[in-house]
Amino acid sequence: MKWNILLVCTIILVFNACAPNKPYRVIGPIDCKTDIDKCKKSYLEKHENYDLAFVEFSERGNLFSNERASKVLEKIKEQAASKKGVALITFIHGWKHNAHNDDANVKDFKKVLKEISEIEITLPNGTKQRILNERKLMGLYIGWRGLSVHGLGLENGTFWDRKAVAEKMGKGVSDILLNVNSLINQKKENLSLTIGHSFGGAITLSAMNKIVLTKLIEAKYSGNKPSNFGDGIILLNPAIEANEILQLKEESMRVGNKITDNTSRPLMYIVSSKGDTATHCIFPPGQFLGTALNWNEEDLTRQYNNTEYILDEYDLDLETIGNYKPFRTGEILDKENQKEILKEKKLTFNENELGDWKYQSKCNENSSEYLPCTENEPLQFLYTSKSFIGDHGDIFNRNVKSYLASIISNSLYNQTSGANVFEKCSNKDKSFNFWGCFDYHYSNFE
Repeated sequence: MKWNILLVCTIILVFNACAPNKPYRVIGPIDCKTDIDKCKKSYLEKHENYDLAFVEFSERGNLFSNERASKVLEKIKEQAASKKGVALITFIHGWKHNAHNDDANVKDFKKVLKEISEIEITLPNGTKQRILNERKLMGLYIGWRGLSVHGLGLENGTFWDRKAVAEKMGKGVSDILLNVNSLINQKKENLSLTIGHSFGGAITLSAMNKIVLTKLIEAKYSGNKPSNFGDGIILLNPAIEANEILQLKEESMRVGNKITDNTSRPLMYIVSSKGDTATHCIFPPGQFLGTALNWNEEDLTRQYNNTEYILDEYDLDLETIGNYKPFRTGEILDKENQKEILKEKKLTFNENELGDWKYQSKCNENSSEYLPCTENEPLQFLYTSKSFIGDHGDIFNRNVKSYLASIISNSLYNQTSGANVFEKCSNKDKSFNFWGCFDYHYSNFE
């Protein structure tokens, strides 16, 4: 009898712990300053210095509502066609998150938007203005059932189930991203960044893989720089195996070897942290059980710059795209550890200071540990110390915000050919100074 009661109680607890497969954002545009309660369920929140739109998908990768998505796209179209244009930041969340008003990613994304909208700069002529000037700032939050159960620690056991769902999401998200990009391309004054985190990074890569591959192949044969998708795609601690990006990485290397223009911007940034326990410790064992035991992996022989490299498909399946060491094009390292690293590995740093860290390029090394790369490579694989990104979900900290603000500053610099870039983001020769720009934003963010 006791066991029957225990079983019933367990079933009830698990049932109540399930997060529903339903949309959270079902109410039309709301001014969040005047109607806080309705704002919590609005798919278009209006705030003082920014708007935040939501588009939500079912577990099968389908839009919950074509009508709501269309109204969001209409709003983006309206802002993109306005006199001063729009700055749009799209965020695709990952594991253990959704579009609920109380979700930590929703709260943090709002804070980031507010802070970016308030960044003030001083132009060379002494004039002060907000970094986006009069552009409207919009956020687009792509929601899905990244949190399927909650409470009692049950959510920690859903990693592989949610990974399978994320891999189905690309088809629907691709359509939204392409629509948005088409609208943004109406005017050169518009800005657009696409950010995917964790399984959201997997969704982003799945949605953009063929699009990015097409851009790289066209650039390879034309000899031109690849056209960007907006102002860049950023994957933060992406939870997807390295095998899924191998083709893009190889094409990126071929294109990078042909680019001599130092003003070329990356098409995609892959940023991963040493402190990311989820992708370092949870991902490989699960991949071993789910993939490595079911596939016959081989050693892949490659010739790069007249040197032979062996890529093990087993390693490519077990490690994520950001943790796979041969792909890395740069590292952000703790300054206090640099002397030890220099002594052990006999490496040399370039002079790029990055707040309390230092950036080390892997493109100047003749090491068999890394695939050969160039500074102008369209895909940049950046590996950070734990102090820069503390753990899997530490993606909205001061350091990451400064990095994002620097990418936005770079886009503004390119739009005006450097005419309106402020001093900290400009070298003496008027070229863009990414690292100085990072320091400026780092000193101004909380």
